[in-house]
Order: sequence, then structure tokens, then C-alpha cells
Amino acid sequence: MKTKRKIHPIKINSPLSDKNPFFIRTLGNLELERGGIRIPQKEISTKKKMLKLLKILLIRFEKGIHREELLEFLWPKMSEKKALNSLHALCFRLRKIIGNPEALVFSEDRLFFRQDLVQTDFQLFEKHYQVGIKSIRKGDTELAIQEFRCARSFYKGVFFEFDLYFPESEIRREYIRKSLIEIFQFLCEKDSEKNEIKKLLDDSTNWIYLDDLDERAWRFHFEALFQLNRKNEALRKYQEFKKSLKKELDIEPESATFSLIEKIRSGEVSRV
Repeated sequence: MKTKRKIHPIKINSPLSDKNPFFIRTLGNLELERGGIRIPQKEISTKKKMLKLLKILLIRFEKGIHREELLEFLWPKMSEKKALNSLHALCFRLRKIIGNPEALVFSEDRLFFRQDLVQTDFQLFEKHYQVGIKSIRKGDTELAIQEFRCARSFYKGVFFEFDLYFPESEIRREYIRKSLIEIFQFLCEKDSEKNEIKKLLDDSTNWIYLDDLDERAWRFHFEALFQLNRKNEALRKYQEFKKSLKKELDIEPESATFSLIEKIRSGEVSRV
């Protein structure tokens, strides 16, 4: 039962620091920002080789890509000398778009973005996600909630949504999806404990968007709907979910789900 909506966006301040590094968005649409100003799509989208170079540099963001592999990737049928000249010309044009010649560098025969001069949304997502995980281990629940909400704010769509079949993109895409599920599971648990029902509805809806057969997410969702006086909607969605489970996995709902629905149906669930 796939929902057609995407994860609710959250407005955040610009991720750019005082140094204003070049910023690249990859979660959802591909967007480039220079000094906080978005670069028109036509500057990059119509230049196929440059776009291909940009994509592979994003995929290999942490370690870069070796020159020989890059030449084979971009110009497999061209002589090494001609391919190398073409690469230097391509890098020159990409540096010009970035606005900083030092942002794209060769070192030990590898080409990569300097991470102090180029930032990405997936990089910032990972940063806040990891701080959130460490905060949980330290018992700092409020900081974990804050960091997780900051991390999920960078998610505007799946990684490389603009080119889902680009080589190696699936690895990071699935990692981010699983990380988000972990985030929403934690947030739902805390929303329920703190009786923050509207947040619980939003977080459970977003969790379902990522995995629409996860019964834990649906139980939080049913609970939120009931607390918001939307009992009939909860029961209707349960029937739809039950059919999806049978169709997709050929199983019945877990006893915990069935028990919750019976309590909602009879009104035995305590209201906030």
C-alpha cells in the first residue's frame, strides 16, 4: 500500500557556514548553490560529460576517483592523451561553476572535492545522524531528538532521485533509507511517551513512506489517529494495511497490532 506523498519537508536555516562553501543537494532534485544562491539548472544539466563527472564525484565523495578509472568512465574509446586533455578541460569548467579553483583537486592521482570547500546534503545528514546516535548512547534524549530532526530536514527525496540507475548510487540510497527508519522509530517512541500526538502522526506517516509494511510504524500511526479523534480513519487504514500484508507477504497482522485495533474499536485506548 504505497503512499504517494513524500516525507514532510521541514524548513531549516541555510546549511552553509560563514565560509560559504559550494553546496550540492542530492536528496531529491540535483541542486547546486554558490554563496547561498542557487545555480540555474541549465548551467549543468545540458552538459552531459560535466554532469557525469559531477555525479561520479558525488558518489565517490569521501575518497575521490582514480584518474585511470575516471578516464575509462568518461571516455572509454578515446586515447589516454586525448582523454586526459578532455578531463583537464572539463575540470576547468567545473571549477568555474563552483567559483573556487581549489575546490576540485588532484592528489595522488585521485580527483575529489575538498570537503572544507564543498558540502553536500547527504554529508550533513550523516553528521547530524551520527551525533544523534552518540547522544542516545550517552543518555541525552533531547539532544538526540534535536539532531535527528535536523538530519531528517535535509531529506527532500531519495538519494540520486534524478538518476536512480547511476552506478553505485543504490548503496548510499539504501543506507540513508535505513538510517531514516531508525530516526523515525526513535522519534515516534519519544512522541508517544511525551504525548506529542501531531508529531507522532507526522513521524509515523514519514516512517510508513519509507517502509509501508512495517507494523511498528502503523501501530504508532493508528494510535495518533485515534488520539486526534480520527478513529474511523484509523480503522479504515488498518483494513487497507491488512490487505496489503496479505497480498505482499501472505501474512496476517501481528497480535500487538490486532490488540491495538480492538482497543481502538471499543474505545479502550486511553486518550491524552
